[in-house]
Amino acid sequence: MGGAGPARSGVRERERLLRYSIRHHLLMAAAFLVSAAIAVWAGVGLDSYAVPASLTFPVATAVFASVFGLTGDLAGRASAVTHRCPECGLTIHLTGTTREESQRLRETISRHPHRL
Repeated sequence: MGGAGPARSGVRERERLLRYSIRHHLLMAAAFLVSAAIAVWAGVGLDSYAVPASLTFPVATAVFASVFGLTGDLAGRASAVTHRCPECGLTIHLTGTTREESQRLRETISRHPHRL
């Protein structure tokens, strides 16, 4: 009976990480689609002013890269765990870690030297 507990918690932890992974991939796919839609909208807007394709494509690509960078960062922050030191402002963002790893890092942060 005592040996079944750690095995079950390991299975639960893997299931939690799988749910995190699926949620993170869905958020990144949504960020990709939003970025692509905004880039197409910008390209169509430029095309309506008869801007040459040699200029429209790089602008639309830059818009896509900028928006995807922003929305991808927001999606990553939405699925991250943040640990902060209250004394010095040290901040660490974790994604896709187990509870044990997160707890170990929290303890490490609580006893790090507070230097500038």
